[in-house]
Amino acid sequence: MKRQLILGFSIVLPALLGGCGPTTEEKVQNLFQSASDWLYKGNYDQAIKDYSEAIRLKPGDVKAWNNRGIVYRRKGEYDLAIQDFSEAIKLKPDYADAWNNRGSVYRRKDNYDQSIKDCSEAIRLKPDYVKAWNNRGVAYEDKGDYDQAIKDYSEAIKLKPGWDPPWYNRGNAYRYKDNSAQAIKDYSEAIRLKPDYAAAWYRRGLVYKRKGNEAKAKADFLKAEELNAKAKSKP
Repeated sequence: MKRQLILGFSIVLPALLGGCGPTTEEKVQNLFQSASDWLYKGNYDQAIKDYSEAIRLKPGDVKAWNNRGIVYRRKGEYDLAIQDFSEAIKLKPDYADAWNNRGSVYRRKDNYDQSIKDCSEAIRLKPDYVKAWNNRGVAYEDKGDYDQAIKDYSEAIKLKPGWDPPWYNRGNAYRYKDNSAQAIKDYSEAIRLKPDYAAAWYRRGLVYKRKGNEAKAKADFLKAEELNAKAKSKP
């Protein structure tokens, strides 16, 4: 089941310090930039190598631990990701991004209760943390608690109405509750915000099909197929 899960990623570069040769801070800055470039290119192993070197040079850099955890998560190495997020939390217990990110990985491991607990801590630390509200909603949804998921998605929408993921996710929750009208409304808003949102087009088509509106369902399915084909053709 496809949903949008959002990670808190920080490419915050340490400030440059003066001196004749490269300082530790400058070396760490360069490694952060290099890791970011490798990540953009999809070379996760090299990004991990750079963040690991940054951690060796500056073991107390919470952002290096957090960012390496995100790369591990993208690789599907969830246990290593959890270790890195946990280390970031140990170093800085009020670091909301690390709590949110660890929560997202626990959900991937089907540990929904721990995911909810971590996202709740991120929300406690930062009540306007829209990504944490969205991610906790996904965990509740996976757990089958659609009403609570809708509450969390609604809070995310309230905090950032122009952001498409919670609209799409809430549409999913309403669809599972057989609230077709609200599901269509939410999918339509996600599409308005992000016209190339293939999954939203497809899911809205499913709801139209269930309602017996074959014409609209077919149109949405064709649009989703077209968007997916375009995405696959991109270099």
